[in-house]
Amino acid sequence: STTFWTHHCHAVPLGEKAQSHGEQNGKAKMRKNHICSRCNKIMYPGKEGADVNHKRIHCSDGARQTPQEFLQVVNGLQVKLVDQPPPYPQPNGVFTSGTHFHPLRFLQEVSSLYDRAIVRKDIPQMQDLAFAELLEKRTLQLPISD
Repeated sequence: STTFWTHHCHAVPLGEKAQSHGEQNGKAKMRKNHICSRCNKIMYPGKEGADVNHKRIHCSDGARQTPQEFLQVVNGLQVKLVDQPPPYPQPNGVFTSGTHFHPLRFLQEVSSLYDRAIVRKDIPQMQDLAFAELLEKRTLQLPISD
């Protein structure tokens, strides 16, 4: 009979609403889980302050999770620009706390990526693809001048 499997398969809700939030009319009120828009992880699966919870500012790779707006002077005019976060996941140590970029670690990772992808012709990992996309978006090519 399917009674055993029906009981156990419905023990844990797998839909959008998976966390209980108080009671309403004697039934547990369910709410939608918060999911990080960058890494697609559930933000708060544990209790408040738990280590398994996602950080508010940055993802597990250290890069911030939301775009950052800033003002910059371009041709004498002040312009509002938006700096998009890098694709997920980035190599360990390149970004920390969503606020710090480490150029030495970045250059080491560029060298390592070149060695893996060009010299050894290894199959790229997800992290390599995300880092290469960051390089492509942030690289500026200048024309050669005589």
